[in-house]
Amino acid sequence: MFGFHQTFALRGGNEDWLGKGIRKLTSTEPDTGPVFFQNPERAAEILGIGVNKIKSLKEWLRFTGLTEVKKKTGKAYHYLTPLGSLIARYDEDLEEIGTLWVLHYQLCSNADGATTWYWFWNEFVSTEFTREDMLQGLLAYTRGTRHEDISANTLKDDISALLATYAYQESVDSIPVFGDLRLLQETRKGVFRKQPGKRVPPLILAYVIADERLQRFPNGLDMSLSMLLRDPGGPGKLMQLEQTMMIELLDGLKSKYEGKLLGVTRTAGLDNVFFHAPIAPLAILTAYYWEEVEDKSLNEILTLFDSDSSICHV
Repeated sequence: MFGFHQTFALRGGNEDWLGKGIRKLTSTEPDTGPVFFQNPERAAEILGIGVNKIKSLKEWLRFTGLTEVKKKTGKAYHYLTPLGSLIARYDEDLEEIGTLWVLHYQLCSNADGATTWYWFWNEFVSTEFTREDMLQGLLAYTRGTRHEDISANTLKDDISALLATYAYQESVDSIPVFGDLRLLQETRKGVFRKQPGKRVPPLILAYVIADERLQRFPNGLDMSLSMLLRDPGGPGKLMQLEQTMMIELLDGLKSKYEGKLLGVTRTAGLDNVFFHAPIAPLAILTAYYWEEVEDKSLNEILTLFDSDSSICHV
């Protein structure tokens, strides 16, 4: 889908769109909760933003994996997903770097929903480029597909929204929503560069790998390292991680969590990442919040990876 954002980039900082959306969907005040988006005019009045921004926020919440829509008697009700509920419980204000990484992963692995974002992080191979380079690449990507008739102006709007969501400048104090990930820098006026992600929490890498495993190999416990590094939707692409850094993070996970979470096998140059049990991605994300927000002990965290844990298995 192109143009889902109504030309409005995702807003953070004092505006905190996603945090405000989470709070309204979990509120019990009149005209909030699951019915919040049914009346855009009323929702705009409650949040103090325009109606088109409300429509944009609704889609940003959905494509970052925080909400889902259920239809009842012809009306749309918006609920937090299990992921959204977990984030609302531990990091409602989206202050943790791990939360930003998870939302980035959800957004940019969604080929059908946030198509431009998926294309940029998974298919666009240039590391230094201009807006025009992006436009030509995106036009080439849509050519011969069901998206072929999308106008260049719509694609330009997507490009502007994407850059406004990620691209930071060293000399500018204001940071985009995903700017702290340091994945995309405006090196000089109109020139942008992709770069390896900074501050990747090891447990968030494990969450992404577990989610990829669940989606692609629900009956398996392992994935090849080369697949994780190179395949669309994986951490190599979305976190811009090179092999050395990924192995370092994986070895750290194995050591810190006493081998109870995952391991790496190295045989004849074919490295595989494997889980010791079918651990649910949300159990790993819970472990991250227990560690970073709740300050729980290692022994408490390890219980999440036990084979008899109630939230361990899918």
